[in-house]
Amino acid sequence: MGQSASLHASCIPIVTGCFPDKAGLITTTVQTFMGLGSSLGPFVGALTYHFGGFQAPFYATGSAQLLVVAVMAALMLQRKAADDTESQNTDKKKYYKFIMNRSILVLSSATLLMCAYPGFKSVTYSVFLLNQLGVTQELSSITFGGMTAAYVVAAPLFGYLVKKGFCGLGFTFAVTGGALCIIITGLTEYIHGFMNYAYVLPVFLMTDVCYSALFGSVFLIFEKISDETEVDKNRSRQMVSSWFFTLRSCGRIVGSLLAGGVLAENVGFTVSCLVYGGCWLVSACSSAVALTNLGFYKRTYYSSSDTQEQNEH
Repeated sequence: MGQSASLHASCIPIVTGCFPDKAGLITTTVQTFMGLGSSLGPFVGALTYHFGGFQAPFYATGSAQLLVVAVMAALMLQRKAADDTESQNTDKKKYYKFIMNRSILVLSSATLLMCAYPGFKSVTYSVFLLNQLGVTQELSSITFGGMTAAYVVAAPLFGYLVKKGFCGLGFTFAVTGGALCIIITGLTEYIHGFMNYAYVLPVFLMTDVCYSALFGSVFLIFEKISDETEVDKNRSRQMVSSWFFTLRSCGRIVGSLLAGGVLAENVGFTVSCLVYGGCWLVSACSSAVALTNLGFYKRTYYSSSDTQEQNEH
């Protein structure tokens, strides 16, 4: 709840509001540091536990977060209060209009499915590595660390490409590439000679690379569509951020509970991957149609004035 309230609902809109010309880059940068935190967290926890016992990791991380809260509170005092009630009510109507946009609904379904990937991965892939490939627990942990590292390395690259106007292609690559990787993983035991860790690992890594392409691209796509509501730019970014991270939080629940838990428990690893990857492919086709109709494949997101302003920065 704290992460959703602070990072998802507040931090991203504030930061993108401070740097409006670099919304996609800021989003992918935040996601990159989230990946770094996920990678360093187990190491820091193990280190503090080794030297200080059970309470040490909680004391260390809790104190660090309190320090961050103090710094953020000082920064927040510099920002003005919200606008009047009438303006807020108007923005609520525009927010509902934004959500009910047909293109937003199509792209949101694809985003929701993709955001379910971390939960799906943590439940199904770990069991697959340990039980079917027979790898050790240590190697399984290293594998997940490598997947996170692939995400961390690829996220800034896709952020740069999105900044150059390739948000439509980035989103399509994320959905289509991720779907194909998951389907290939599900078919591992049926592909001759592929039931081997050396062959499976690159597919795992590529899945996280595709997943890293999601955040910056979909954020800018949503923002472009939200411009049609004629809402204030800063409020537009807040609206897009809140909706995107709502999808992200719901996706994690869906991934852990339904895709990773219920499916894997009842139908097995192969069918789970095929069903989940198949849903990704369907959403990839529908989102491609929506992006084509919106003109995102023509690289027309930025106007000439926007490009000139970016070059100056």
